[in-house]
Amino acid sequence: MKNLSLQIKLAIILGFCILVFTLIIIGRDAIHLREKYISSAKQEALDKASLLSNSLSIILDKPIIAARTMSDAISIIGNPDKKGVISREDLMLMTSTVLSKDKDFIGIVAAFEPNAFDDQDMLYKNTLGHESSGRFSTYITPDPAGGFNYEPVANIMSDDWYMQPKQTLNEYAIEHIYKNEKGKYVGIIGFETPIINNGKFLGVIGIDYSIDFMQKLAKQWKEKSKYDVSISSAKGIYVANTVDTNRIFKNVTDFFSQDQLNYIEEGNIFAGRINDFWHVYVPLKIGKSDEFWQVRLRMPYEEIVHQANMTLISQLIIGMVGLVIIILIIMYVIRKFLQPLKTLVEFSESISQGELYHKLPVYKNNDEIRNLYNSIYKMKEDIRAILTEIFKVVDVIADTSNKLSVSGQKIAQSSNEQAVSIEEVSSTMEEMQANINHNTDNAKTTEKISIKSQKGILKVKEDTQEATQSSDLINEKITIISEIARQTNILALNAAVEAARAGTHGKGFAVVAAEIRKLAERSKLAAEEIISLSASGRELASKAGESLLSIVPDIEKTANLVQQITTAGVEQNLGAEQINNEIQQLNQIAQQNASTSQELAFTSEEMIAQAERLNKLVSYFKLE
Repeated sequence: MKNLSLQIKLAIILGFCILVFTLIIIGRDAIHLREKYISSAKQEALDKASLLSNSLSIILDKPIIAARTMSDAISIIGNPDKKGVISREDLMLMTSTVLSKDKDFIGIVAAFEPNAFDDQDMLYKNTLGHESSGRFSTYITPDPAGGFNYEPVANIMSDDWYMQPKQTLNEYAIEHIYKNEKGKYVGIIGFETPIINNGKFLGVIGIDYSIDFMQKLAKQWKEKSKYDVSISSAKGIYVANTVDTNRIFKNVTDFFSQDQLNYIEEGNIFAGRINDFWHVYVPLKIGKSDEFWQVRLRMPYEEIVHQANMTLISQLIIGMVGLVIIILIIMYVIRKFLQPLKTLVEFSESISQGELYHKLPVYKNNDEIRNLYNSIYKMKEDIRAILTEIFKVVDVIADTSNKLSVSGQKIAQSSNEQAVSIEEVSSTMEEMQANINHNTDNAKTTEKISIKSQKGILKVKEDTQEATQSSDLINEKITIISEIARQTNILALNAAVEAARAGTHGKGFAVVAAEIRKLAERSKLAAEEIISLSASGRELASKAGESLLSIVPDIEKTANLVQQITTAGVEQNLGAEQINNEIQQLNQIAQQNASTSQELAFTSEEMIAQAERLNKLVSYFKLE
């Protein structure tokens, strides 16, 4: 199914759908027609059976009406005082006249209750047509020689033909079966009519009719209708049978179940299948009798079904022929419908093969296929235009990719050189930052030293002042010592004078006094030198103090400058660190640029390769 063309697929699908639909419709109609035909055949059999029954009723009405007319005419004899009473001879003559006018009448029976006719039975004992009792009970038949036979009928009180009308006061039909002179069974039907006067039963007038006409009529019906016909009496005796003449004058129950007799007795209509035959039973009502005879039609059920099946087959054949014609028409329409689509398929295949220079033939119909034609052709032209632009763009991309590759390589090289330079600058900045840090540290140290020197100078100044004060104190003390030395010297002089005075005893004291004098002089000299030195030191200390005092502002200024240098160094250090960080970021950016440039160069080369590949792919399409 996958490898079949769309035309065949559509034909199969539509054909299958139509086939199913047609089969359903035809099957339904055929089955309905078959059932209708069977129903019609059954109804036809029932109608024919009813028609045959009516035909028989019409034929049998002749003897019935004749007997009924004679009964009505004779009923006036129930009143002997009434004028117009006829004699027995007149009645015999009347019945003979009725017999002579209708050759189908076999005989007429006139049977009365004792003395019911004219109350003169005693006068007619053993006379023509009378039995020994004289009772009027005569059977009149035509004589082949041209006259009539009058035979008395005895023992009528035990016969149904007489007792049934007497008991029911109604007409009665009964079959009589007997053997003729040749030993052949002969059947007659007697139509017995009661003679009633003022509600009183007087007797019976009956006309015997030959049953042979029923067999002849049954054969005629079979020849015309192809139905087997059988007619049975109220007692179930076959009086006509086209199936088997040997069944005539035999009981229905000899061949069928007792139920068949029930259908006759009840006067029911039956239509149904028994074994292989379709049977129709229709009651045959004779005159005013309460009993029913029966007309039966039989037809092989297979024949009914065969005719219905033939009708079904003919309908199916007609339907299949119509279906084949419809499928051929559909295939033709599909072929005409799909031909433009086939052209579109071929055109699409040429497009799929890259051939964009073909043109579509003109489609004249203004319908959806034309819109499809226009859409596909417009699509082809749009593809052609797009591919033309793609060819141009591919060339531009290839050229741009080459330039971009070269530029990327240059940028990569420049980025690498820039990265190297940035790394050198970064290294220099790190050294500068280290020097700045070192200078900052030295400045901080110098600041500390300056502050410390300032404090030291101030301390020296204080110490100088204290030294000057000490020198002054020393000078005072030395002056005292010098005074003591002078006084000691004076005392030593005095002691020497006294020693001299003392002579020998004073010699040793004089020596001591001389030594004390020397010590005093030396102390005086030392005091003087100390004083001189103290004065000199005091002067130097004063000058040093003044010098130190003059240096202190410079030291403070220097300390401030060093502090500013330190602050500037810290700021420079922060700036250098920030610059170093920026340089590091710049270095990273440069490295990223270098990497990106390399990637750009690689991407450019890849774009060149893809452009070449795209060019090869697009070159599959032929625009001219």
